Amino acid sequence: MVFYDDCQRSTGMMVEAKGGYAGVLKFPQGGRSITKDWSNQSGRQVAARGWRRLRWYFAEPDTAAFAKKIFDRADGGRETIEIEVLPWPEKGNE
Repeated sequence: MVFYDDCQRSTGMMVEAKGGYAGVLKFPQGGRSITKDWSNQSGRQVAARGWRRLRWYFAEPDTAAFAKKIFDRADGGRETIEIEVLPWPEKGNE
């Protein structure tokens, strides 16, 4: 099964959104687990997207950099995933 968080209807771009991973990445086991999960997820998404662009949004810059390293080292088109940092609004500022 392949899931995306959203689709930009005007362009067909597929969207994935990630946030809240910065704390987990401070631990080696967390980094290994996320690497495995995101490698599998991104591989399925790239295979299913067809002609569409795929963009992953990250709430934290460090998490975005971590994902970029995963995708740049991987094969199968993951290096074409667009990565963008889009911080979540602070509570009370929504």
